[in-house]
This record gives sequence, C-alpha cells and structure tokens, in this order.
Amino acid sequence: MAALANGSTTMMGPTFSHPQYELLGGDRIRRRPDAPPPPSQSEHAEEEEAVVAELFRFVAESMLELGLEEVWVPDENHPARCPIYTTKDWEKRPRLLLVLVNQVGGQAGVWSRSLCLDHGLKAGSMLGCLERAHEEGYGVIVLNPNCNSVALPPEVAARCEQDAAESEDTRATLRKYARRRSSSSLLLDTSGARLVKVAIEGSGSPEEHALALWKSLVLDRKFAGEVYLLSYGNGSSLAKELLLSTLASEGRCQANLMGAACIEASLLVEADDALDVRSFIRERFVNWEQHTKAPAGARLVTASGKADEKLGCTSISLGRIATPGRGEAHGTNGAGEANETREENGTNGTNETNGAEGGEGVKGSEERQWLHSSAWSLTLGGGLDGAFRFFQHLRSQVDGPEPSRGGLGGLGGGVPSGERFAQLEAERLLLDPELRVCPRLSASLMGSSMSSPTATSGSDEGWGLGLGLVGKIFSWPDFGFVAQGE
Repeated sequence: MAALANGSTTMMGPTFSHPQYELLGGDRIRRRPDAPPPPSQSEHAEEEEAVVAELFRFVAESMLELGLEEVWVPDENHPARCPIYTTKDWEKRPRLLLVLVNQVGGQAGVWSRSLCLDHGLKAGSMLGCLERAHEEGYGVIVLNPNCNSVALPPEVAARCEQDAAESEDTRATLRKYARRRSSSSLLLDTSGARLVKVAIEGSGSPEEHALALWKSLVLDRKFAGEVYLLSYGNGSSLAKELLLSTLASEGRCQANLMGAACIEASLLVEADDALDVRSFIRERFVNWEQHTKAPAGARLVTASGKADEKLGCTSISLGRIATPGRGEAHGTNGAGEANETREENGTNGTNETNGAEGGEGVKGSEERQWLHSSAWSLTLGGGLDGAFRFFQHLRSQVDGPEPSRGGLGGLGGGVPSGERFAQLEAERLLLDPELRVCPRLSASLMGSSMSSPTATSGSDEGWGLGLGLVGKIFSWPDFGFVAQGE
C-alpha cells in the first residue's frame, strides 16, 4: 500500500484479524468457509459487533499506512478521546479537503460499514478517495463527528467530568449531555465490570466536533490555502455549520472556503438563514443523488424550476445505479445488513433517499438490484468523481485568464458556479445543458420559447418526454417533470 507522504514507498498493509472472517485481495470481507455458524442470536450479534470493530480498526490502520496521522481530541493523554486523521503536511499544501460524514455509528474512514462488509472496502471505505486526494495535491483532514462518548470505569469517568467542568468552554456541553443521560449510560464490559459513558470534551456532538476542529485547525491557524468540503448524507449539515462559522469570523482570518460537494445531502437551507448564507450555498454547494427517472447529469429542480428548497443549491442526478443483489455480492453473507437502516444518511434511523425503502437493511431480500444503499452514490454512482471535477471547476474560475475575485474563496458574481458546473457536466454527458427534472411531479414542461413538440433522449422509464408548449404543465403518469430551457 503506497504511503501518501511518500508516493514512491510501498509498504505492507495492516492485517485483518478475525476468527470467523477473512479479507480477500485487500477488499472483500467474507466468512471463512470452515467457520461454523453462530449457535444463537446473541452470539450472532456479538460476532457482528466484533467484525464491525475489526473493520474499523483495519480501515484506521490503512489510513495510517497511507501516510495520514492520528490526531486525538481533546489530546492523546485524555481518557475520553477520539481520533481524527490528517495528512502530515496538510498545512503546507495549497489546498485542503475536509471529509464530513454524520451518521449513527459512523467512523472516520468509512462511508458505509454495510457496503464494506457486503461489497468490499472499495465500495464502502474512504481509502480510494484519500488516495485520489493525494494524487491531486490536497492535504486531507478526515473528521470523526459521531465519536462523541466513551465508556470508562466509574472512577476515571468521575475525574474526566470533574476536570471538564472546570473548563468554561465545556460547561454548556456537559449540561446538554447530562440532560440526555439515562440508564443506558451505565454499561458493562466483557468481564461484567461497570462502565460509565462519558462525553468527549470538544466532541460531545457532531456539530461541536466539527466546529471545534474547524476553529482550532483552520481558522485559528490562519490556513492560507484553499479549503474544500466533501460531505456524505447528513454530513452536509456539518458543511453548512462550517460555512456559518466562517462567515461569522469577521475581524479574524477567514478561511479561503471555496465550496462544498455534497453526496446525498439531506438538508442545507432553512427558513431563517441569512442572505449571505443562502447565496454562498446557492453558488458554491453542489449535491449529487441517485434517481430512478432522471438521467445521470440532469439537474433536479422543483416545479418552478428552482433548486430544491431543502438544499438551496444545484443538485445533479446520478441516474439509476444498478448494483449487485445479495446473491451476487462478495460479502459477509449478511453481517452488514442488520444495521444499515440505522446507518444511512443521518441519525434518525431511516433512509429517505428518493423513496428508498430502508437502505440496505432489508432482511431476506436477494434481489436488491437498485438503491440498496445511498453510499453507492459515492463510488459506483460517480459522486466522488463529480466532486473532484467540481473542485477543479472552482479552481479554474480563480486561476483562469480573467479571474473574478471577491468574497470567500475569491470568486465573483455572474452565473453561480454550481449552476455553470452543472451545465458543463450535462455537455460532458451529451445532454441538453438546460435539461431539468423535477423528481416529485408527474408532468412535463418546455421552457420559455415556442417550439415544435420534441422528445429528448428518453429511456424506457419515460423521464425524457418534452412537450413544446409554453408555461403549461401536463399530467402524465410515471413521468418525471422535465423543464427544458428557462
């Protein structure tokens, strides 16, 4: 495995170690052929928990082998701590990539634990993304927003909370954490010893984790390079929090925040957002998501042709992603299934991506041919490829022959950067650059100029019907709303 810090150095990778499972080709995890099945449901649950823990350990060690280093929050000597991962020389790089994932049970370095277990590390881990970021000259910081507490012996936990209470900065977090404490905070270790769940100082919630590290690593250090955000699922809400923090840092060094690429974003714009927040999201955030009716590269809009109200930014379809069903997967024969509905896109235990039913956690399904995990949008769907192209597009606007400067990231007015990028993506995919699809309406619309009836390059799903009539909406079952030309 090549180290990011030294591209010419090849090292032996870490070893995946589990009595019932093995790693094939550095990618696929499968149950050993001679491993007997667990005799009870409780032992099956213990086995699943152990293989997930080994997966997380293996990915963490793989990131270290790639040349990243482990940085501890709040520090390496604190009993209640969590790791993040950074390239060693990120402060010297001309551009920085922050990776944001926010989902229950999430772990730094992993997009989706179930994709890792059922389909391999190439599908479900961040390792490929980190290698590409290095190849394109980025420094990288992989945050760990869902590592918010640890289980400690009671006497150690008491000392941690007493020390933290003496810090004015953490009192509010401790009060908030105490309010949500319950009997579930009292745990037992494998020997039956009592443990207490303790909030991690500076990482008591995903938002606190992201904001504290954004301030200490980027704003306070006055990082001079360009900053790009890459989020998956509810990680987009953290990207917005970092934007708010940056806009509020007036009077101090503002980070050169260029923009954000969001994969399967859940929520960005809210009713009380200020104009400058809405403007930045509209211009510099782009979202990619799977869709059954819209072809890859089409822009997803509302009935009025505007960006989705929940997102407020350009949203691009990844199309319908055909993925292998359970019978075709090279995986753990179900070890990754049970928790996918709790893992996908956030903290509420559901997956609402374009009407998908329960993500990857549908028991007994051998025919999950499409959309069984929104995390497919990252790799198989091409979301990561699109993200890196978008970042290159943002750089080209600054570094071009006639750069327009002003505001965060040095980009000026004119056509919003996200919208212009979507037009270029459509042209790259040989689509009409003005093609729009509204996912939630069964109707078709042509734009502002009269023309004869046309049919754009459609499919058997029927998304591509265009009617050459001005300003009218026609009901048409099973068709997406298509607006061509505003």
